[in-house]
Amino acid sequence: INVIKIPWGRPRMRLLLATGNESYFQPWWKLGGSLKAKLIAEGVASDEFRSFPSGHTGCAACAMLIGLLPTLRKGKEKRTRLLFILGCLWAAAVAISRIWMGAHFLTDVTAATAITLGIAWLGIWLCYFNGKFFRLVWGFVSEPTANNKNSET
Repeated sequence: INVIKIPWGRPRMRLLLATGNESYFQPWWKLGGSLKAKLIAEGVASDEFRSFPSGHTGCAACAMLIGLLPTLRKGKEKRTRLLFILGCLWAAAVAISRIWMGAHFLTDVTAATAITLGIAWLGIWLCYFNGKFFRLVWGFVSEPTANNKNSET
């Protein structure tokens, strides 16, 4: 999320509300512009330009996905369903609170959730459904280094 957030530079909702200047609004699809540099030079904190996407909501979506871990064991379906529902409620509460506080727009929290779910889906597909990729990564990670080979002999 921070890889996207820092260069994007979208102004937070609270900056628009505090100044009352609607011209500071920047659509989510536009990357940072000259407004950020101008306002930082005028004394606005750089943290006010880290709205898109929401890091807190992305982390809450990760917590939601942790609720799916019990599915790896058979017979834990009820517990998994409950954990997943609690995780969804937590992610929704975090997203709503970030909007309520003026730190993010609805598009910021929606994009963070979508990015988190997309990365999770990609990771599951690469490591679980694509055995060739997983064997390649596992072979690279578990391969002893040349120094370790020499020290073993």
